[in-house]
Amino acid sequence: MLFIIIISSIKNGNKLILSKVDFEMSRQDFLNKTFCGKFLNENWIKTINKNEIDKENDFIQRKVKIWENFSDELSCEKFISMNSFYSKQITNLEENNPMAFTILVYKNFYQFQVLIRTLYTRTNFHCIHIDLKASNQIYKYALKLTNCLDHVYLVQQRINISWATFSILQAERICQKILIEKSSKWFYYMTIAVS
Repeated sequence: MLFIIIISSIKNGNKLILSKVDFEMSRQDFLNKTFCGKFLNENWIKTINKNEIDKENDFIQRKVKIWENFSDELSCEKFISMNSFYSKQITNLEENNPMAFTILVYKNFYQFQVLIRTLYTRTNFHCIHIDLKASNQIYKYALKLTNCLDHVYLVQQRINISWATFSILQAERICQKILIEKSSKWFYYMTIAVS
């Protein structure tokens, strides 16, 4: 399972300023009071109990269930609003250094959702390959992304990918071609495999 923790911080004395949250928190408070902080803390085994982990897992499971009956008939406006796309400010750094991503998806719908919400900005370019074995739900969600968001492309030629085989490179190469055809504005390229 992939865990993504992104904390954009600015050093300001003993304060940690989280860019996604509108409050200041001391480094010590972050390490002692937040789930991520406790996990990152060297004494994480002593500071995180099973109930907290179960609570976080229950929260994730509830979020997954919300999307189990995802409707591809949802309007783009509602889809964008529900996923909070276009809600984050684009920094000058992001605007001046666009990136291109190949995202290979097989399963774990919620993980894919979190990943795309984390990575997506209008300045970046995103190519998504949905494995031939993936659920129809994942494919419909990716199709909705391409229909509603700027610079998101879905590979039509789906491949049955097997780990540690040439099929991974085939899927990546298809996305690379699409990304090069769509724009030459991006400076960096990254491949991400979502299991």
